[in-house]
Amino acid sequence: MRALAEEIGETTHVSQVSGDELSTLTYAYSAKHGTRVTMEDAERLPFHATSSGLAVLTYSNVALVNAILSKPLDKRTSHTMVDPSQIRDELGRISARGYAESVSGYEQDVHSVAAPLFAGGATVCGALAIAAPVGRVNGALRSRMIAAVQDRARMITDMMGGAMPVSPDSA
Repeated sequence: MRALAEEIGETTHVSQVSGDELSTLTYAYSAKHGTRVTMEDAERLPFHATSSGLAVLTYSNVALVNAILSKPLDKRTSHTMVDPSQIRDELGRISARGYAESVSGYEQDVHSVAAPLFAGGATVCGALAIAAPVGRVNGALRSRMIAAVQDRARMITDMMGGAMPVSPDSA
């Protein structure tokens, strides 16, 4: 986490699925900037309002997705998606591109990207995310964040003995 935070210059974090919750497992800050996105130990992250949550929800079983989207969803900012059909549409887009993105969905002025982590049997178990202040995310930084989370998520999945899901197109 520290190496990734220093490479990108922004906050990195890993979250894990625990039942029907997503919680922060570990995080690291870059020393490059005084202004940064901060995390709380064992912070609970909403599935619908964070890039980590959306990345996990995209690859979760239908029962979990239905359970999460059938509950009232907290509108944390004016940008938080709370309409289940809108969220389901976004999950389809995330599946197609392989990463999730949230701009001010969980916290105003935070831009994050995340990629899912998989355990054995291609079961989603968490997500790797990079979060930065919105004002610092230009096209170049955004591209670096996306590439880094996708690359490192594959690496972490491999290190855990997990497997990426096989897409119907590649079968």
